[in-house]
Amino acid sequence: MISGTNGLMGAADGAFVLSKEKRTSNNAILDVAGRDQQDMKIHLVRDAEKLIWNFEKSETE
Repeated sequence: MISGTNGLMGAADGAFVLSKEKRTSNNAILDVAGRDQQDMKIHLVRDAEKLIWNFEKSETE
């Protein structure tokens, strides 16, 4: 899982972690956690033609 995960830690005590089940998968989950924001899971779908991630849905904890 570590090799398939990219993380970014910010100075505002927050973290964003993008994870995919497989490297070739077009679906991903962006986990947002931190002291000053609500914890969220954002489901994304990759558009292979435009090479961008599109929002699908979000979940809050």
